[in-house]
Amino acid sequence: MLTMTHTTFYRKYRSQSFNEMQGQQHVIQTIQNAVKFDRLAHAYIFSGPRGTGKTSTARILAKMLNVTPDHTIENCPICIKISKSLCVDVIEIDAASNTGVDNIRDLNEKIHYSPIECKYKIYIIDEAHMLSSGAFNALLKTMEEPPKFTLFILATTEPHKIPITIHSRCQHLQFKNISQEDIIKQLQMIADNEKLSIDTDSLSIIARNSSGCMRDAISLLDQAYSFKGNTITKDDVVFMLGSSLDHQLYKLIQNIFLKKETLVIQQLEEYFANGINVTQLIIDTTRVLRQMLLIKCNLKNRVTLDENTIEKLSIITNKITLNDIHLFISTLADIDSELRWFSDPELLIQIKLLTFINKHKKSNEVIPITHQTPQVQNQPQTTQKTPITQQTQKVINPPHKNTAPSNKVTQNSIPAQKIAVEQTTPKSNQSATPDNLKNCWLTVIDKVKKEHHALYAILRNSNIIGSDNETIYIQLKQDFKFFREKLNESNYKEFINKELSALLNKPMTFSLDLPTKNPNNNITENKSSTTPKQSITVNQIIEMFDGTII
Repeated sequence: MLTMTHTTFYRKYRSQSFNEMQGQQHVIQTIQNAVKFDRLAHAYIFSGPRGTGKTSTARILAKMLNVTPDHTIENCPICIKISKSLCVDVIEIDAASNTGVDNIRDLNEKIHYSPIECKYKIYIIDEAHMLSSGAFNALLKTMEEPPKFTLFILATTEPHKIPITIHSRCQHLQFKNISQEDIIKQLQMIADNEKLSIDTDSLSIIARNSSGCMRDAISLLDQAYSFKGNTITKDDVVFMLGSSLDHQLYKLIQNIFLKKETLVIQQLEEYFANGINVTQLIIDTTRVLRQMLLIKCNLKNRVTLDENTIEKLSIITNKITLNDIHLFISTLADIDSELRWFSDPELLIQIKLLTFINKHKKSNEVIPITHQTPQVQNQPQTTQKTPITQQTQKVINPPHKNTAPSNKVTQNSIPAQKIAVEQTTPKSNQSATPDNLKNCWLTVIDKVKKEHHALYAILRNSNIIGSDNETIYIQLKQDFKFFREKLNESNYKEFINKELSALLNKPMTFSLDLPTKNPNNNITENKSSTTPKQSITVNQIIEMFDGTII
């Protein structure tokens, strides 16, 4: 029969006195002075992040108030009972489980009884923000005028959820995240007591990934001990956390800033093949970028890295700007916020990083055909074109004779405004006009968004650039080889072709490449005159001259 003989490290090495605590010196000094000079308040709020010592401090305070004169905290019988949660006068209440007003009413009835074996009766209410509003109201009068032998300690990670009426009756001590140095010191002490062989670099990685939470750091050390036994290496810790080695991470960041798309994708694929977690990769990359930001701002004294690493990162930061670092961090923040909604996080980070890499590459920007307008200075003057003054006169004073209206305006009729309005499709094929094709394509994208999130991320900014009887030709905003490979996958291609065929009532396919023009090709290029820029320009001219289009 299996028995639970192992005590987890975070329970075994919970601080039993202020001498054993790491960090929180401002809280320790406040409490010690309050006890020493008899300035103790009747109620306290201990607030701060998880695993920073709030409950441990409350227990230590209970020991300090109830230690017998001829003993110390370490050997006092009452203090030992408090450490083991066996003391009847130190009552710990889990507010997450006892949220109702009835629980507080029961407390109010028992609070007036004198302590049995201690000098003070201590009520430690953990996760106090979980109490209901009725429970807080029932506690108000008791906390305002409690018996002289009673002390309340409310521990919480969310002090803003505690009513202001409770705050005004308590002293508020705020706990901070514990520094990496203090966490490493505590981990090293535990490793020495447990006879673990682990180097400082491994402890640094654990401390870094604990986010200032001592309990998380000790739990990670316990996990590494279960994973590898008494001998723990740096590679073991990295593999356990699903993290990446620093030199690999620096290389990835360098390739991203140098805009080497192929190397970035290759390195990401290697990461994912080795089981590196996407969320952990974002956390690690953000951590390095923060250090690079400090280096770029000449704040090397605030950088928590060794000189050799700072020198390596300085080589990268000398080639980039502060804005580049800012945009990279913003991109990672966007990825982190979208991860929960995206079915393929590995694809998401690849798409977002490729977009960031190519964001400022003007040479790779693709201008859609619908936005191309002829330049005024490159157009030869011909006698067949209508001068601007005559065209303007027609707009101002339209003729009153009964003539058939014309819906064609030449591209050079108003060259200064770059207006192009022309017919693009024969009337006999109304179902395949550019506008209809555009609407069909937008409908397809909407369906893709509902069923294939990864495909939607690629197609959402695509445009139709041409069509023939059997094929629609589209253009991607970022025409990456990686995107093309994804679109050519059979399941994606069949889905898009099926939706196009259903909307146009005939077999249709899509293609990313417009074929070379020759007499046998019947390609209709999409040069729609209804682009937002052109329509706005026409409307401005009509409004300026109070005219109409004839």
